[in-house]
Amino acid sequence: MRNLNFLKLFYGLMLVMVSTAFVSCVDDNDDTEAPYLEVSPTTLIFGLDGQPANGSQASFDISTNRSWKATVKDDKSWVTLSKYEGEGSATIQVSIPENVNDEASVVIEISNKVGVLMSETVKISSGSVEPSVVIYNDNVGTIELDKTNWPFVDKYEGWNKTGVGSESVTYTGVNASVRNSGLANTDAYAGASGPNVVFFGKTPTNFNVNTITLTSEQKNLQLTFGASRSVNNNGTYDNTFDVSKFEVALSADGTAWVPITYTKNNGDADYPYWVFATANFTLKQASPELYIKFTALAASAFRLDDITLAAGEGGNIIDLDSSIGTTPTILSVTPSSVNLPATGGTEVLNVEVANQGDNTLSVDGLSAPLSATVEGNKITVTAQPNTGTSAIKQTLTISLTNGNSKTVPVSVAAQGSGNETVISLDLSNTANYPQDFPIAKAQMKSDPITFTFGGYEYTFAGGEDAGTGYQAESSGSVYTLIGKFGAYIELPAIAGKKLTKVVASTREGASKNVDVAIVDNEFTEVAGGEAVKWAQDGGVLEYTYNLSGTSVNTKYRIFIANKYNAQFTKWELSYE
Repeated sequence: MRNLNFLKLFYGLMLVMVSTAFVSCVDDNDDTEAPYLEVSPTTLIFGLDGQPANGSQASFDISTNRSWKATVKDDKSWVTLSKYEGEGSATIQVSIPENVNDEASVVIEISNKVGVLMSETVKISSGSVEPSVVIYNDNVGTIELDKTNWPFVDKYEGWNKTGVGSESVTYTGVNASVRNSGLANTDAYAGASGPNVVFFGKTPTNFNVNTITLTSEQKNLQLTFGASRSVNNNGTYDNTFDVSKFEVALSADGTAWVPITYTKNNGDADYPYWVFATANFTLKQASPELYIKFTALAASAFRLDDITLAAGEGGNIIDLDSSIGTTPTILSVTPSSVNLPATGGTEVLNVEVANQGDNTLSVDGLSAPLSATVEGNKITVTAQPNTGTSAIKQTLTISLTNGNSKTVPVSVAAQGSGNETVISLDLSNTANYPQDFPIAKAQMKSDPITFTFGGYEYTFAGGEDAGTGYQAESSGSVYTLIGKFGAYIELPAIAGKKLTKVVASTREGASKNVDVAIVDNEFTEVAGGEAVKWAQDGGVLEYTYNLSGTSVNTKYRIFIANKYNAQFTKWELSYE
C-alpha cells in the first residue's frame, strides 16, 4: 500500500512539474504575435492659456498589442495624463495648467519579463512656441485608376489637397502623370498614403504645385514628401535614391525658380526604395504665393507622393525676389472673390504687383448691372441692384500690361420676395444663452448636441480634437467659441423658406487665420458660402455670405474649414 501511495505521490509531483513547466512555457512565449508600438502624434504644443496651440491637439494615440506604461520624464509635474498604463490601444488626454513655459517628454514603453521591448517619446511644449500649421498637403488621392490610361497631372481629377493655403492650388507638369503602379509606399514612412503617386516619365519631366497661399507671417517653412527611384537594369532593379537626379525649386510667380536642398532618410527597413525627404527653409521676404517644382533628371524612374508644406523652424534663406526676375507680375488679388447683396454695393480689391514699372492694370469681363474701375493698384467693383429672382454671376479679369492676368468671381444675390424672415442672435449677451449651454471648455460634449436659442434649434458639433463649443469670456467680452477643422453650427430651417444670407460677426482678439464657410449636410460649400478667411483686415469684424441655390425647408451649417477656432459675437440669418 505504501508503494502505491508512493507511486501516487510520485505521479502527482510529476503532474505538478509538467503543469508548471507548461505554464512557464506559455508565459515565456505569450507573445503569440510580434509586438508593435505606434504613437501619434509625437509632438503636442500648448499655449500659455493651457490650451492646444493652433494646429496641435491635446491627446495622443497609442496603438499596441501589449501592456504599456507612460512616464513623464525629469519630474515635469505640470504634465497630467488621463492614463499612465494600460493594455492594448488607447487615447491619452494631456492636461497642463496655465502660464507654463517649458518642455517635457512622455516615454511610452512596452515590456516583458526580460525588459523593455519598444518605446516611443511624445514631446510636449508649452508657452511661446510656434505651432506647426499645415499650409498645404496632397496625398494624390485614392480614387481607383484605369491602369491602361493614366492621366497627366493637369487632367487628373482625384487630387486631395488640404491645408490653410491650399484652396487656390493648381497642378501642371511636363510628362508627369498620376499612376497606381510600381512599388507601393504602404507603411514606408509615417503618413504614407498609397496607392496613387505622381510618376515622372520621359525627360524632360517635371511636376508643379502652383499658387500655395501664404500669410505675411509664414516665412519659416518645412517641405516634406515621399519619393522613390526604381531603375530596371536587365531584370535587376536599382532602387537607390539619387538626390542629384531629383531636384526641387521654389518660385514666387511660377516663372523663375530658386533651387532648394533637402535631406532624406534611408527608407524603411521593409521598403528601402521609398524615402522621406525634408527641406527646412526661411523666405527672405514674405510672399503671398509659393510655387513648388519637382524635376526628375532621369526618365521613368522617380515617383512622388504625400507632399506637405507646413510652418516650421526655418533654415536656409531663400530669396524669392530673385526668382521673380524682371517680368511684370500680378502676385495676388485680395479678396479673391466678390459676393454682393441684391441691393448692390461696392467692393475694393487690392492687387499686389511685382516689377510693375510703367505697366498698368486693366479690367474686363463684367457687364450691367456689374462694373469695375481701376485706380492705381485698386479695383473697385460696383453692382447696381439685382431686380431678378436669380443670382448674377460673372467673372472679372484683371490684366497687367506686358504681364499676366488674374480672374475673380463676382456674384450679386437674387432679389428677395418681400416675405423675408430674419433671425438675429446676439451672442455677446449672456442672457441669450440657454441654461444648459457649456460655459467652459471642460463642459463641452464630444458628440453633436442641439440647443435652443430664441425659440430656434441649433446643433453644435466639434471638429478635430475639439468639443462642441462653449460660451467664453475675455476681458468682459462674451462670445461663442467653436473649432477646429470640421466643426459646425447647424442652423434652423424655416418652413416654406430657404436660407439666403448669413451675416456673422467676430471680435477683436479672435483668430485672424480661421476659414469659415456655409455648407450643406454633406459638407459641400453653398454658392456664395465659399470659405472666407476672417482676417479682420482694416478692422472688419462682420462677414456676409449671400447664398444662392439653397433649398426650402433645409438646414445649412456654418462650417470651420481649417485648423483654427472661430469666435462668434452675433449672427443674422435671412430666409425667403
